[in-house]
Amino acid sequence: MQGVQGIGTGVLLQVQRLVAERLGNAPSTALVDVQSYFTAILERLVALLTAGIVAGTSQSAIVVGPRGCGKSSLLRRALAAVQANKAASTRGFRLVECSALVQTARALREALLAGDRATSQCLVVVLDEIDLYAHSSQQLLLYTLLDLVQSGNAPLVVIGLTCRLDVTSLFEKRVLSRFSRQQVHLQHTWDFAGYASAFAKLLRLPDEDKDSAKDTAPRASVREQWNTSVEAVVDNASVRRELEQLFFTSRGNLRLLQQVAMSACTAVGPDEPFLEAAHVYDGRIAQCADARVSLLLSASGLELSLVIAYSQLLHRGASSANFEQIFDTYRAFTRRIQHDGGLDLYQKPVALKAFEHLCSMELFRPADGRNYPVTDPYRAMQLMLTPPQLAEVLEKCSTLPTKVKVWAKSGGTEMN
Repeated sequence: MQGVQGIGTGVLLQVQRLVAERLGNAPSTALVDVQSYFTAILERLVALLTAGIVAGTSQSAIVVGPRGCGKSSLLRRALAAVQANKAASTRGFRLVECSALVQTARALREALLAGDRATSQCLVVVLDEIDLYAHSSQQLLLYTLLDLVQSGNAPLVVIGLTCRLDVTSLFEKRVLSRFSRQQVHLQHTWDFAGYASAFAKLLRLPDEDKDSAKDTAPRASVREQWNTSVEAVVDNASVRRELEQLFFTSRGNLRLLQQVAMSACTAVGPDEPFLEAAHVYDGRIAQCADARVSLLLSASGLELSLVIAYSQLLHRGASSANFEQIFDTYRAFTRRIQHDGGLDLYQKPVALKAFEHLCSMELFRPADGRNYPVTDPYRAMQLMLTPPQLAEVLEKCSTLPTKVKVWAKSGGTEMN
């Protein structure tokens, strides 16, 4: 079977597979020289780690920066630099990396080793998403670690990674009092030209594939055509506008750029074997979809009706509303249109279950800001959707009856 310009389809698929492997295996921060952008911060992290490993001085610090800016990559470089230090390599250290997304407090407690300041190797604990450890009982873990740091009985370095600037405000007083108050702030300094160059670097096949074995590498002509299509796409005016919008809205997030490139490559097929501008546009739309809008689009008709009922109350001047008020508004509307063959009126217990499901998806939250289960139907709640987001849901939802959409728009959810 022949593909484009007499080139076998198997060779084209091989090119696409190589690009997909590059996108899946290469860390996003490898696209730019992170070390050159954060030299001073790297030196600060190396000094902090060296003090704990060589001198046995317990330390704690938090690295703060937006997602995809290179926090984890920079810390790995700092650890590699410390390992290259002769004194540090002689003394040695133990590294424990934990993420609040996948590991519990129990798993980290088991990793703590007993010992004393003179004989123990330094334990370096990296807490990814440290802000999540600040919720509920996880504060006990932070207190235990930072208390060990303050006591200095055994060398311990605790480094937290987070994207929240207000992370220390989440700590309890006893935790905050034991934190050394060292914060390292990262903010990318690469410009849009570097961002666009990183996008091209992601998609371009490197020259080293030229000398690869015939059964694993694409033919030179296919590789050249692929790279030519990548250059043409990156230079396309509409693509550059899309990339520029992505750059400013994501604050230069390289990880998101990598996901957009992956989505663009999945659209390539036998009929369109090389990259096109439309693939990049579709990839950006797919990766930048509003998460809350997507959640609400998957909600039931009853759940959408409760959200619309809440928006009606806001339109009347309320700043928040409880379930009883929301249900009364929903019931009044449903009864008004029932004689015209409108919506089915669900009973209050069923509606309460639907409302609790919306709360579990964090589309509603308590107006006082406290995180606890919604069991009181009289507790004031706030909707975590903006009017434009709700208008987008109404526009995209094809299963919602027309009368409900008209009711929603009468409540002021249309964008002006």
